Amino acid sequence: MSSPSVKAAVADVLEEHGLDDNFIASCVRDLCLAAKPGKNGVPVPDWIGRSRGLDILCKIRGTYAATQTDINVFSFEQMLTELDLDEEMKVITLPVSSPR
Repeated sequence: MSSPSVKAAVADVLEEHGLDDNFIASCVRDLCLAAKPGKNGVPVPDWIGRSRGLDILCKIRGTYAATQTDINVFSFEQMLTELDLDEEMKVITLPVSSPR
């Protein structure tokens, strides 16, 4: 469906059936705010639905990175070594409350 005329024809047919940009925005919004029944009938966030909605929204807006980027993740010990705080941070004492 790379032909501009085919894309335009498909968009026209979808729009005739009410499946325009406003409909898409409404559906994505509903997903981003999805809730499901919780205990006692109180609605709770549907995090899976919300994450799908956010994923679709990011794809539509083009906010994902164009290329995959490697991210270096350091452990706490590596950070201390890199910051030269190793000796200062090795022993951390927390106050212990006495039993009542």
